[in-house]
Amino acid sequence: PIAQNTIGAIVGDEMIRRGKPAAGLALASTFLFMILWYRLAGVVACFALAVNLLLTLAVMKFPLRAPLTLPGLAGLVLGVGMAVDANVLVFERIREELERGAALRMAIRNGFDRAMVTIIDSNLTTLITALVMYVIGTDQVRGFAITLTLGILISMYTAVFCTRVVFDIFDRKRLISTLRMTKLLGVTHVDFLGKKYIAITASIVFIVAGLVAVGVRGKQIFDIDFLGGTSVTMVLKDSADERDIRTKLDQKFAGMRVED
Repeated sequence: PIAQNTIGAIVGDEMIRRGKPAAGLALASTFLFMILWYRLAGVVACFALAVNLLLTLAVMKFPLRAPLTLPGLAGLVLGVGMAVDANVLVFERIREELERGAALRMAIRNGFDRAMVTIIDSNLTTLITALVMYVIGTDQVRGFAITLTLGILISMYTAVFCTRVVFDIFDRKRLISTLRMTKLLGVTHVDFLGKKYIAITASIVFIVAGLVAVGVRGKQIFDIDFLGGTSVTMVLKDSADERDIRTKLDQKFAGMRVED
């Protein structure tokens, strides 16, 4: 075989034990930020995110029947992040309209309409990347691509359509008269376009420095997945010092390449 991946029950349980809190903490922190920063609008966004998450898992269960892998869990969380990004774009547009003195109904309509092009553009570029990963990637990469693709597609429904319907209901029922949002900075007068040449030069310098660093490292930048070899993951009953383990492995497998 080209590659063989064997995961024992203990390691699999450890992945689940660590993966669930990590994903839960990421989602909880996202929800908390949206509520604290956008208040009522943030609560609506959290509702849309919850619907997005449930629909993504439902589609994976049926009709795709796709298994949830560890990379897939990361793609699921990233998909939620992409969905909340759409809400952020809409809310910032609504904030601008309200600050200009527009009525709430007009601010909501303009906010969604003017942010739509940016939302579609950002999601489309990410969707193309996810589809390419699914077509030519391995099974682990495909798990990530599936959850990310579903999250992006469903977010176009939840983050745009569902939240707009909720705001329309609030407005028609006279439940809200305005939307208050936290603002860190007031009106600024920074000539960003005037500094464009400085920004372009700095970007080129960082890009070139990164390419040079990659070239200097050479093959050392690749992990065992690209270079080949044997990687063993084990759980020790008793704690041991990493240096002692490396010393024993070097003595046992002298002349061979041993990775973590």
